Amino acid sequence: MYRYKLIYKISLCLRVFMVTVLLLLVLVFIQAIALEIYSFGLFTTKTSSRQARQSATEPLDHSQLVNRSQKLFLPDGTVNLLYRDYQLPENERARIYDTNDNLLWQGKDDNLPDKYLKWPDTPRRYLNTYTLYRYRAIYPDPRRSIVVPVLNGTDIESLWRYEISGGYFTGFDRDGNRIGYCGSSGFVQEQSQIKPLKQPENFITWIPIQDSGPVVLWLTEHNIYQIDFRKQSIESLLQLPDRKITRTEIQGWMRLASDSALYFNNDKYRPLIVCWTKDNSVVAILRDPNQTIQINLPEESHERITNVTATNQKIYMQALNRGLNPPKEIARNSEAFIKWYQEHSKEPFTNSEQLYEVNSSGNLTLINKFEWTSEPRPIYTDPQEKLRKVLTKFSPPFYDIFGRLLFRYTWSSLYENNRDLYGALVSLIHFSPSYNPVSYLLSLLMAGIVFIHARPRRKSMTGLIAWVVFAALFNIVGLAVYLALNYTPTIQCHKCGKRRGLNMPLCPHCNADLLTNAPDKLCIIAMT
Repeated sequence: MYRYKLIYKISLCLRVFMVTVLLLLVLVFIQAIALEIYSFGLFTTKTSSRQARQSATEPLDHSQLVNRSQKLFLPDGTVNLLYRDYQLPENERARIYDTNDNLLWQGKDDNLPDKYLKWPDTPRRYLNTYTLYRYRAIYPDPRRSIVVPVLNGTDIESLWRYEISGGYFTGFDRDGNRIGYCGSSGFVQEQSQIKPLKQPENFITWIPIQDSGPVVLWLTEHNIYQIDFRKQSIESLLQLPDRKITRTEIQGWMRLASDSALYFNNDKYRPLIVCWTKDNSVVAILRDPNQTIQINLPEESHERITNVTATNQKIYMQALNRGLNPPKEIARNSEAFIKWYQEHSKEPFTNSEQLYEVNSSGNLTLINKFEWTSEPRPIYTDPQEKLRKVLTKFSPPFYDIFGRLLFRYTWSSLYENNRDLYGALVSLIHFSPSYNPVSYLLSLLMAGIVFIHARPRRKSMTGLIAWVVFAALFNIVGLAVYLALNYTPTIQCHKCGKRRGLNMPLCPHCNADLLTNAPDKLCIIAMT
């Protein structure tokens, strides 16, 4: 008897699970189709209106040109305007003007004149795209090992595996024998001599020209190391024990890389790493010659540092000052920022970009300051958002709980390990109610309907409460699942007169048995 009850409960749970998943998929499908149909209508409307508008290739007035252009600096501080017209062919798309709107150059975006200052880029995770697969390494996931191969031609000579628990690399030869360890203090033979490396926030690897051993730039929250696994050497480039590195940009550091995607062949610039810290300080690490400079920013400065670059002669810093710049405590809160922006965007505001020269002590000297006036732009609102909010009123509140748990524990790992499942879950979370009170009220209504319907048909109070909670979590899907699996006709109890279901031999109100017919007599149970 116990085994029968256990099998029945397991089968009931499986039925509930399968029907719930099926109906959730149907709901998401209906929501997605409705949103796509609406999006297609918007796209058609925008296309027709765009064709009717004045062509963007026609001359712009000075204000439009300045506001829509990227500002380019020459080393002497001269400012030119780079405007990209995406309605032109690719080889004519980029145009450079002076500040008097005179056209100076036109051509392909990748072929800009070299006379303008070039600025570093944020390091991309090269190992996540092709380099890892090419050099047989593994993406730096905190839950997985990082393996760095040392090649001899096309063969692997040795492997260095990062031990997450200990924070160091262990080296193995091609036969699997241990050959040493690597930590923050260098390469050693004994494990007791190791000083651990911190887990990386990011790292970049490249193969030097005429070499087959990778060099790794290891970036942690407080330190930057450069590790050469073939030469078995490690160099500490930066140590900031009291400050957290929040942003890193690199220029020309891998200019001796054999990989063309990382190659930097410009003798005009010095290799450079720029680090921004949580306290808004800036540190520049340079080569040829080796230097580390702490840049002294002006006190109470509202400027947002955009970049630092270093030519063979001088070091430059470019800064942007937006006239419509909210306080930090407001900028961190999206609702507060929207309210602040709506209050302060009624009047034109002044922006400026500055070019500074940085000396060896980190002090700044202003070379030029370019100012322009911008008309306030309205805050962009997605036209699909209104329809999405209507559609998500029928989404289960379970999406909010599920999304919070997913983001907290497994989101990054799932993205790396199962992209298909990740995409499906993103679709579900896209239609989450986002704590919409209307959705929650609708869920309570569904739970109330289930309670009213299930009370006379209940087999136990535990089952009744479980179905009510289920309906509250899954909204209209919960109600549909309940009705699909639990609909039972009701009759009036002959003893207490209350409604009771036919799925149980005893009345849930008075425990009276169902009427039974006498032998050779016809018994009619009326359903009302």
